Amino acid sequence: MTPEQLLSTERLKGRGIRLNAISPGTTVTPGLDGLAGAGADPKGFYDYLGGLVPLGRNAQPVEIANVAAFLFLRTSQRTRRLKKKSRQ
Repeated sequence: MTPEQLLSTERLKGRGIRLNAISPGTTVTPGLDGLAGAGADPKGFYDYLGGLVPLGRNAQPVEIANVAAFLFLRTSQRTRRLKKKSRQ
């Protein structure tokens, strides 16, 4: 977690507010391709970066999108249930 996320969790503690964070590490994107440098071996570059994260590989953008959608859906469902309960 980033320092900002940790600070937020401390401020929200005890208030019934949940904080979700997505921190995927290196992700295969066109921007990352440019970091390898001209004439570099892209596969070697990606293999090196993938070895730096616990999963042992780089994330794909669709994986991050799926996690974000899952968290949003669960949060949205929980919010609707809480609103429904408060109206009763």
